[in-house]
Amino acid sequence: DNDDDEFPVKDLSTGAREQVFLGSRLGFARLALDGHPAFLVLDDAFQHSDWSRREWLVQQVITLVEAGWQVLYFTIDDHIRDLFNTVGDRYVSHSLSEPSPSEDR
Repeated sequence: DNDDDEFPVKDLSTGAREQVFLGSRLGFARLALDGHPAFLVLDDAFQHSDWSRREWLVQQVITLVEAGWQVLYFTIDDHIRDLFNTVGDRYVSHSLSEPSPSEDR
C-alpha cells in the first residue's frame, strides 16, 4: 500500500487471489513473449470475483483481444456469459445443449 505495508496473498479473498495470479501470469507471458500476442485459455477465471468487478475483468479480456490475443473463455456462469454478450462482436459464443435423458448416462 502507500505506506509500504505488505499483505500476504493468502489473506485475500478467493476472487482477489485468482485475479492476482491471473495478472501475474499475464505479466510473465508478456515479458516472455516480448510483447507479442499469444493465446489464452481461461476456465471460469472470474467465477469467484465480485459481481461489481466482473465487468472490468471482461473488459480486460477484450483489451487483450484488441491487442491481437486469441482468448478462449469457458464458463457455466450465465452472468459472465451475459457480460461478454454486451461487449460487441469481437468474439464467438457457443453453448452446449442440454443432454437428453438417454444421453445422460
